[in-house]
Amino acid sequence: DRPSFRVKPGQTIHVKEKSEALEVFQVAAAGGHQDVLPKVPAYLDVEIDKLQARLERRPKRAEVPVTCEVQLVVEYYAAR
Repeated sequence: DRPSFRVKPGQTIHVKEKSEALEVFQVAAAGGHQDVLPKVPAYLDVEIDKLQARLERRPKRAEVPVTCEVQLVVEYYAAR
């Protein structure tokens, strides 16, 4: 129910019960989108049929796909 939430290792993320019946989630749970989904990272345990995922451990920096240059961000804030 939040657009952003800090998940701790061991916590499970799940689709709300009242949303499970929606067609889009039923198709996903049946594996209807498996061919377009990215590979599941090692730090997640995903159970698509149950519409849930569990954070097994904190991801290493190299495992997180980031579309920005971290060094440029550091330099920007260092100059302020």
